[in-house]
Amino acid sequence: MASSISTSYAQVSSQAYGSGIGADNLGNAVVGGPFNGVVSYRFRANHTGDLTSLNLFLIPNDGGYAAGSGGTIRVTINRDDGTPAHNPSSTVLGSYIISNYQNLSPSMNFPQLNFYDQAYLQEGQLYHIVFTNIDASPAYNYMSVDGLYQSNPPSSAQPTDSDFALLWSLLGMPWAVQMDLTPTVQLNYDDGWVQGNGYMEVWYDSPQEASGSSAVREVFTVSGGDKTVTSVSIRTSRAEGNDPLVVRLEDADGTVIEEGYIAASAINSGGWATDAWGSPLNYGWATYTFSSSHTLSSGQTYHVDFEATSTSTYLFFPIRKGSKFGFQNGSYFGDGHAEFKVNGGSWYGWTEWGQTNRMDGDLQFYFTLQ
Repeated sequence: MASSISTSYAQVSSQAYGSGIGADNLGNAVVGGPFNGVVSYRFRANHTGDLTSLNLFLIPNDGGYAAGSGGTIRVTINRDDGTPAHNPSSTVLGSYIISNYQNLSPSMNFPQLNFYDQAYLQEGQLYHIVFTNIDASPAYNYMSVDGLYQSNPPSSAQPTDSDFALLWSLLGMPWAVQMDLTPTVQLNYDDGWVQGNGYMEVWYDSPQEASGSSAVREVFTVSGGDKTVTSVSIRTSRAEGNDPLVVRLEDADGTVIEEGYIAASAINSGGWATDAWGSPLNYGWATYTFSSSHTLSSGQTYHVDFEATSTSTYLFFPIRKGSKFGFQNGSYFGDGHAEFKVNGGSWYGWTEWGQTNRMDGDLQFYFTLQ
């Protein structure tokens, strides 16, 4: 093993800083099953080196998502085919066979797969993680790969990385990008570098409001060098009213660096509406562009607050970092966490699963870097 390098950076990409991920719920894709699904996670390498392992989110034994033995799943790292569609090629760089999900470690839902052969990746190149069910009876023995789901995805599944996508082939038909699904996966290089999406839960059932003296914010301490930011984007929905959303960038002591507004007309309305599974239907991205760029200094703490007058209500909910399930900083935003206050009270981290003041959830937000 080569000597470890720092992975404490928290940039989504070279152009963005923050969580940079939008999600309304979890979403799965079946590998095998009645429609003989084959799944690809497409990504662009942001590092050059040997890829040694993957951390995944699997559902191998839950009815509706899996059946029988769970199948025999071949996981391969493939080159991109170079076509405009950017589908997987037949060139395999590394592989792993899941033959018994009960033997997966550290857990069957969040395993780490160590490749038989390390796959050498080059920064800037597109690759695919391909899941194929090679079981003798894949229609009856199958499992799902799990990730994040959006009710109303933008033109690319995630605004900060148009290359990161889930492709699905059913019944031998051509590959198709699933714009509403985002993989939960961490790629581990032999020198300690990681990339991917380490968010594995969506707290859609615990929205908080920006209205009157109630507000939400992301608190963060900058790592990995100074960040010069030109705008901030937030994923939210307007529940009522037509007043603008107030955006405030602050120092740690609450000193305002800049305050501005996003017009109500620029934000999706219908905040409380959900589908049959409880997934919010009307969240979307909205952006405030700063009047001038601001440099956020490494090691310093800041807040980005979202507020509104009492005659309007905006809703927000976080996504959860998979820090307890093998995912590391570099696959999620490790510099901060989401907080809220109600009726002018104190700021607290989110409440979920009976735990208060949680520090493992982030707002769905990002800064654009200069």
